[in-house]
Amino acid sequence: MYINRGCTSLFIHVDNTLYCSIRDGHQIVKISLDSKDSTWSNVAGMGCAGSTEDMLDQPFGIYVNDNYDLYVADTGNDRIQLFHHGESKGITVAGRTLGERFALDKPSSIMLDADNNLFIVDSGNQRIVRVGANGFRCLIGCSKTSCREPNQLCHPLTAAFDSYGNIFITNQYMNGIQKFVLSKDSCTSFVNKPKLSECASWYSSGIIVANSSTTDLSPFTSFISINNTLYVADQTTKTIHIWLEKSENPTKTICSSYNFSTGFFVTLTGDIYIDNGNSSHISKWSLDKTSTNTTLYINRGCISLFIHVDNTLYCSIRDGHQVVKISLDSNDSTWSNVAGMGCAGSTEDMLDQPFGIYVNDNYNLYVADTGNDRIQLFHHGESKGITVAGRTLGERFALDKPTSIMLDADNNLFIVDSG
Repeated sequence: MYINRGCTSLFIHVDNTLYCSIRDGHQIVKISLDSKDSTWSNVAGMGCAGSTEDMLDQPFGIYVNDNYDLYVADTGNDRIQLFHHGESKGITVAGRTLGERFALDKPSSIMLDADNNLFIVDSGNQRIVRVGANGFRCLIGCSKTSCREPNQLCHPLTAAFDSYGNIFITNQYMNGIQKFVLSKDSCTSFVNKPKLSECASWYSSGIIVANSSTTDLSPFTSFISINNTLYVADQTTKTIHIWLEKSENPTKTICSSYNFSTGFFVTLTGDIYIDNGNSSHISKWSLDKTSTNTTLYINRGCISLFIHVDNTLYCSIRDGHQVVKISLDSNDSTWSNVAGMGCAGSTEDMLDQPFGIYVNDNYNLYVADTGNDRIQLFHHGESKGITVAGRTLGERFALDKPTSIMLDADNNLFIVDSG
């Protein structure tokens, strides 16, 4: 078959239709391999570069799903466009217009899994990202640096799955192919979310697992990782004690010169993020390092920290009456407001001395709104919260200075009702 311009990318659908991405022609065309008709049909793009919903700019990778919907890596526009079957106008499913955390730089290839999660070669950022029901997440090359380590990419161009879910990546400047083996085929969270029965109950008497009689300890805040390692920040001695599961004594103690607040979080890799009280910054301790490095500056201390699986850090500013966030993958040092107006109040868009926070898989934010004696739920992108626990829902829901929140696998809410 003949075509006027070269195809940067090809895709053959199960119905034997061949799709061609014409980068310099700024369009996608198709032809049936079962037909004697040699005429190509236009599917997307107008034949000239543009950024409107019916135009493309140097399209590269393409993918057609079982419903004949076309996904296009619209490289020149730094976005992924979805053209539903028979539609000439596309919908942006990834790109800066959806928000800064969805920003791409010269995406070049697309894949879909069985659940229609989208895997994108974000070539300009040297990484692979996934977009799906659980939001936007970086998978490979998340440091955005290239060619130095085995976990980094070197100007990636295309990617493909094998039948086991392993990802093969073509690196343009490496003159080679990298294979990334699927390590775990399940959703992972930075926090424990156990599956509990509706009838679950706990013994009424607690067991002391650590106190000043077992170690020189004046605990101020603690964290339990998903492998059941206990981390305790001791404000008096300015140390972090680490207990592995079933250990009676700390297996490691980290010393610091900083004053700790209660803002404390540990990632899957064992990196410790801790707010340094009134020092206006958050420090990161790497598990394999003996010293800390300052990672983030903030005007006020974070009374609570939460890191989402997409590597976004959330900070609860008690005295500032708001919750803010920042991406740990971005070079941008600007914090974004998520909830609260910056002054105390009890309306649905305000907070009063917020303490504990929790962000679920759908990016919905739960806040222990301590001064208002309630738990507020802020759906993703919404500035007005919904009270999910507190006296306004009835006397049996009344709280007194709630300070901490947890969710289990069924999204049941567990609250530390401090007062």
